[in-house]
Amino acid sequence: MDALNQIENWSKGVDTQWSQEAADILGYGGENWEVERFLDIMQDRNPIGFKKLITQIAKQVNDLKTQVNLEVSESIISMKALIIEGRYDSLVTKLSNTLLAIVKDSYSCVESEDGMFAGKKTFFAKGDSVPDIEEHPEIYFEEIEAPNVQLEFYLTLKIQWVEGLNAYRYGGDAFNDSAKDPAKADTPPLIEVRLEIDPEQYPQVLSEVSMDLKDILRHEIEHITQSGWNVKQGKYLRSDMARRNKINRGDIDTINYWLLQKEQPAMIQGLYFRAKKERKPFAEVINSYLDIWVDNGTLTNEEKEKIIKRWRTMLPKLGIRQDL
Repeated sequence: MDALNQIENWSKGVDTQWSQEAADILGYGGENWEVERFLDIMQDRNPIGFKKLITQIAKQVNDLKTQVNLEVSESIISMKALIIEGRYDSLVTKLSNTLLAIVKDSYSCVESEDGMFAGKKTFFAKGDSVPDIEEHPEIYFEEIEAPNVQLEFYLTLKIQWVEGLNAYRYGGDAFNDSAKDPAKADTPPLIEVRLEIDPEQYPQVLSEVSMDLKDILRHEIEHITQSGWNVKQGKYLRSDMARRNKINRGDIDTINYWLLQKEQPAMIQGLYFRAKKERKPFAEVINSYLDIWVDNGTLTNEEKEKIIKRWRTMLPKLGIRQDL
């Protein structure tokens, strides 16, 4: 109970002497005397999200203290989940801002004589042969180390500015080891982000690109915690490539892609983060996303409802308290 009192005092702005138990509840893996610095960094990086986090934690602690029969362990897990969620949100926001800045800079290739950016052919005029984006060289590559969420991975960005494309396309992949034991993974995973943009859509397209980058990154980060180098306790999922191949060949219905064990949490986490950033109801964002696939004939309305029904059962497991 002393640890809960410390957290409650902190949430009210009272100077706090931290115990190691309180530090553990807050999800901080270091020594208790460094908690204040850890919280200050969180606040500097995402002040709005941090304020919301404080409010949520304060409410949970108050609920804990007023219950007659405290189920402390379950509530502590919930508070830890909130802290971890905040850390993931902070990381994704930082990375998406980095990539968006590169997208803006890369537009300069449209006005250059050779269509080059970062030493790579990036602008393709009408009549040019445009290579498959997946085979296109990246214009950005960086090793990402995020010790506060215990993640390490490589991040790349591929972009093509295609004159006359009359479309905007985006996609991403996580190339990850399938090992259950991280010690058996050969190398950190790679997250690849791909963008194809018609220059005529610039700069209006940037707001859409910004949200899509956040969705892609949160989605793929979820994938790299499911196995390999960054696998998290309780998240391991076996490789599903055999089933994916059946879907791609048309051996089983396309709806099964949205119901894959690995895709369900990744899609939900990506869209949940998008909903928070767009400040829209989670259910609205989910419906808008699935309606795209209904409108283009990939899914039926009945299949859409089946996906939503399945995803709804996933929310408590992911610690997401939203209606769907």
